[in-house]
Amino acid sequence: FTLIAGLCAASILRVNAPTGAKYGHFTWVVMLAIAQLSALLIFLPLPPTRQALLILVAFYVFTGVAISRLQRRISRRTLLEYGALAGIGLAIIGWVGR
Repeated sequence: FTLIAGLCAASILRVNAPTGAKYGHFTWVVMLAIAQLSALLIFLPLPPTRQALLILVAFYVFTGVAISRLQRRISRRTLLEYGALAGIGLAIIGWVGR
């Protein structure tokens, strides 16, 4: 699963990276973050659907922040937007699971 996330991140970052930007390091960071989250979720008693949704939200946030950093447009506002989206996503995942 981690390899697939890494390949998807590489594809997304390559398309959105400015010409000549080195996106490989950001791909590794996203891939390792998803791997760590996946390893953590193994030990939590969550249904597989919730685990998959958590990984999806994390992938969206990590990739979005990496794209912003690659394009040198990262700011406090960008981080707040992705943090708010992550919070909303986690709230929806928690609400749907009840």
